Amino acid sequence: MLPVATVHGTIDTLAPAQALPALPTDIARNIFTQYDAATMHGLPIAVQVTGHRLEEERMLAGMHVVQDALRAL
Repeated sequence: MLPVATVHGTIDTLAPAQALPALPTDIARNIFTQYDAATMHGLPIAVQVTGHRLEEERMLAGMHVVQDALRAL
């Protein structure tokens, strides 16, 4: 996991008319309905780079690309 930002209490709120998207499981739906940007203000947002078995070097290189892009912002 590579932390990239934090939740902002006013910018990251869901639109009031935003309908519940089609989610694959009851757990995912439950988590979506509990999202509250004001409560989660300041929590980290992260990117997870994943890959196939025995491709650790490629995943580390991918993390460096993300890190470099974030530094350039």
